Amino acid sequence: MKKYNIFISAALTGGHIMPGISIYEELKKFGFNCIFLGKKGGIEEKIYKNYNVFYYLLPLYHPFAKGLKEMLLFFLTLVYTIIKLLYLFWYFKPKALIATGNYFCILPILIAKIFFKPVYLLEQNAVLGRTVKYFSIFAEKVFLGFPISTQRLSKKWKFVYTGNPLRKEILEESLKNKEEKICLILGGSLGAKKLVEIGMRLAEEFPNEFFLIQVGKGKKESGIERKNVKIFNFEVNIQEYLKKAKVAIARAGGITISEILCFNIPTIFIPYPLAKDNHQQKNAQYVAQYTGVFFSNEENWEEIKEKVSLLINNENIREKIKKRMEKFVKRDAATLIAKFIIEKIKK
Repeated sequence: MKKYNIFISAALTGGHIMPGISIYEELKKFGFNCIFLGKKGGIEEKIYKNYNVFYYLLPLYHPFAKGLKEMLLFFLTLVYTIIKLLYLFWYFKPKALIATGNYFCILPILIAKIFFKPVYLLEQNAVLGRTVKYFSIFAEKVFLGFPISTQRLSKKWKFVYTGNPLRKEILEESLKNKEEKICLILGGSLGAKKLVEIGMRLAEEFPNEFFLIQVGKGKKESGIERKNVKIFNFEVNIQEYLKKAKVAIARAGGITISEILCFNIPTIFIPYPLAKDNHQQKNAQYVAQYTGVFFSNEENWEEIKEKVSLLINNENIREKIKKRMEKFVKRDAATLIAKFIIEKIKK
């Protein structure tokens, strides 16, 4: 088959970058050339290099950022970014654009439509993000990580539930024997100071348990000297930690939830209270309804401690949750998405 170029706009957070990597892995099997578009200075450069992908980094800032400096930087870099994207689309002549969400995708989507290229969007959460909601009008298809109700949406045929695409190493490691010996605290790729604090308090409450705590990219936590605690920054190979987890405490981003479900880890989800459209709360509520995992408010220390104690000390509850999780997991999302795009391109 003739080789085609496909652009993948995946930037800013692991929850947006990793789905792009997952689809890239599938498209690569069929000989497609995938070119990633990311933000200069973000964590994506490290991830792109780790997977040895071809990429371009653009100095694009948030169009609605707070503060005069950020607004000036947005306007100063806007013209350059537009010209660069126009050149890239002209030079590589991609057959399609895959966009994984957030504000960084907006310009690539608009430039793709100028060149009459099909756009495919991903929504990782249980509620449509603003980029997907407002720009789905330009999409050929929107792939959903959760079965969001489309009753109130126009052009419902555009939306299809596939589950969140997961990387092959996540899928492969999740099927192997698990060690289940640590308590894993996940605050997301950018970290979560509040979850670090909760993790340290839990380590003090449960001295016989070992806690592995994520502090985020490039961050260091002073005063962490407990023998039963180890901290780590953003980790591309997170499966190495997931397979060791007996229980987890985590934020409730769509990809974090999907990876935890894949490893069947009994979890307490603590949604980020300032997440746009309250999507993490809705993610946690949805998955709790079907799997029996717990979720709690980050300020409710007593409830968190009680639920952690229950999961650590009650093997029967852990086993029930794991069985429900296994029924809920969708392991073929990346394959379904890649095959759909390939079929459309080949027509």
